[in-house]
Amino acid sequence: MKHKLAVFALILALMAADSALASTLTLPTSLKTIKKNAFSGNTSLTSVTVGNQVTEIEEGAFADCTKLASVSLGSKVETIGDSAFSNTVLKKITFGDSVQSIGSGAFQGCAKLASVTLGSKVETIGDSAFANTAVTEMTFGSSVQSIGSGAFQNCTSLRKVTFNNPDITIEDGAFEGCSNVTVYAKPNSAVWNYAKEKSEIFVFPTYQAVVVGQNAYSSTSVASLQGCVEDAEHMQAMLEDMEGTKFKVDIKENVPAAKITSAIGNMKSGAGSDQDVTLFYYAGHGYKGGILIGINYNSGFNSYDKIEPSDLKKALDGIPGEKVVIIDACFSGGLIGKGDGEEEEEQVDFEEFAEAFMEPFTLTDRSGELAASHYHVIVSCSLSEESYSLNDEASGERYGIFTYGLMEGIGYNRLGTVSRGTMKADDGDGKLTMQELFDYTAQAVTDKVQGYKERHPDEEVDPQTVTFYSDEPDRVIFIPSL
Repeated sequence: MKHKLAVFALILALMAADSALASTLTLPTSLKTIKKNAFSGNTSLTSVTVGNQVTEIEEGAFADCTKLASVSLGSKVETIGDSAFSNTVLKKITFGDSVQSIGSGAFQGCAKLASVTLGSKVETIGDSAFANTAVTEMTFGSSVQSIGSGAFQNCTSLRKVTFNNPDITIEDGAFEGCSNVTVYAKPNSAVWNYAKEKSEIFVFPTYQAVVVGQNAYSSTSVASLQGCVEDAEHMQAMLEDMEGTKFKVDIKENVPAAKITSAIGNMKSGAGSDQDVTLFYYAGHGYKGGILIGINYNSGFNSYDKIEPSDLKKALDGIPGEKVVIIDACFSGGLIGKGDGEEEEEQVDFEEFAEAFMEPFTLTDRSGELAASHYHVIVSCSLSEESYSLNDEASGERYGIFTYGLMEGIGYNRLGTVSRGTMKADDGDGKLTMQELFDYTAQAVTDKVQGYKERHPDEEVDPQTVTFYSDEPDRVIFIPSL
């Protein structure tokens, strides 16, 4: 024990001498406590690695280390003392799952601290713990019981907070000096009501959607479909069930194109900020050039009942915030009804469809509206492909495999009564990004097609390749649970 104390004393002596050689510090693996003010005021220290036996970092241990930019906390740290890392130049800090308490002023004045990740056992965040930092986003897990007065005071870069404990205690002034902070919380919970009362600080995003399912087409030249209306109804149930991002859904079934564009236009009055989310989902026929069709579309005669990509863009223009466009539709003549002796319609490259559909969302128009708003577009297939649907062997229910995979990735079942489960597309951090959702959906569709081919080896089955565009693929849109 005396030998261990001697080693630690030597390190302290080196640091006290402000040696240029002591810019990087790796503490002894046997050390259990970093004492009060142990390295306070050291102007050479730039990096610290805390050993895996350390359970407590006491008050002021690294305070005013004005060059300290990197800290790696050991796996057993439970307590971070008052002002432990105050006035350093840390840019990020990640707390392990052992940390339970963050003391008052622990990171106060860390003007470059933009990223803070709490562990799963943090219970208390002390007064002014992160005051005057550059933190941009905070997620408070279900373990967090209290946030102290001034804990995030004057964090002017803070734009998003998520509260997973609906009964968390937030002291007065915890977020004083912050503004335009988007809050995610369980509706009508104690923390939700707290945020509502602090309207000068917090804003609640609006989630709205138009969901369209087209089964029945009036013209004999356009084949009716199965499962598209049911896909739309299941999407509606999912979107309305989400705790963190509960959508207000306007569903349209078997309608002309004009009713679809009118419904999208009506959403302009429902969004008022860049944090709002507008979603458009369509399941039905899709034709050359990215055309979506109404139920009165008549190939060659009544072709006005359709939505061109430019029409969809025009309908979405001017709606603030994020736009999510999800299309589950075939492209080609394969789903068009043909009479005896009728010449087969030309097969069209689906790549042209994808490019034509996505182009309006990837370019900035002269008004600059799209430059300020984010678009996320997922379409069900690419390159002269069909968008397949299957019958469930147990129930006989018809479903689109793209919609099935997408809902499964978000954490919902497509078959039977819609219910919430595990976000299968999530990589384990509890945040479902659009990129993760695309990756999962694309693989799920590929697996479904491959499974069908294996069960029907004599059938010729083309691939189905999900296509994705997003100008912010790491954006989190869907939060099923809080």
